Amino acid sequence: MSTFREIFLVEQKKNVLILTPKGDTAGFYDHDVEDQAKALFEQVDEPKVKHILIDFSHASYFGSLIIGLVIRLEKQISEKGGKLVLAEVSEPMQHMLDSMKLQDKLPSFVNRKLALKELKKQPQL
Repeated sequence: MSTFREIFLVEQKKNVLILTPKGDTAGFYDHDVEDQAKALFEQVDEPKVKHILIDFSHASYFGSLIIGLVIRLEKQISEKGGKLVLAEVSEPMQHMLDSMKLQDKLPSFVNRKLALKELKKQPQL
């Protein structure tokens, strides 16, 4: 088993998998992101995971590796009928997501509480 430096703090609240990046991605290696991504994809496949919330409260910048990972996670959870939402995205990163036309695919909320409230409104799977 490979050892990797954890990029995300991972927790589960009911049927929502909550991922919180541990800092800006500039300090992480590509293989760390990919190794944790493999573990996350396995976790998302578990039946008890219905939705994903990514809380960027500890990271003001995330690069193409993390954006790519978020898009892949969104695709995986939406194929299960779930939803992925973001919380506390910095203004510059929100502008970048908007310019990439990802605002519909990756809805963003001011804080975790509002993001969880939105996920509670989702139909039970």
